[in-house]
Amino acid sequence: METRETLKHFIVNDLLSGRNGADIGYDDDLLLSGVINSLEVVRLVTFAEKKFKTRIPPEDVTIEHFATIDTLATYLESRAG
Repeated sequence: METRETLKHFIVNDLLSGRNGADIGYDDDLLLSGVINSLEVVRLVTFAEKKFKTRIPPEDVTIEHFATIDTLATYLESRAG
C-alpha cells in the first residue's frame, strides 16, 4: 500500500471511525479544519513512526508537514530517502 493510502486508511478507520467527515481527500486540510485534534496528531505520529520505521522529531510536527495527507506522505517519503 502506498504511503498516502496507508495514512488515509489509518486516519479514516482509526482516528475518525464513526465520525462525520470520515471520507476525506488527500488534499483536505486535517488540522485547521478540525478533522483531527492534537491528541489524534500524537496518535498519527506514533502510527507513522512505527509503520514507516522512522523517527519524527517534535520540531517536525508542524502544520506544514501535517496539513494534509499529501503533505504528510511527502514528508515521510523525504525522511525515508
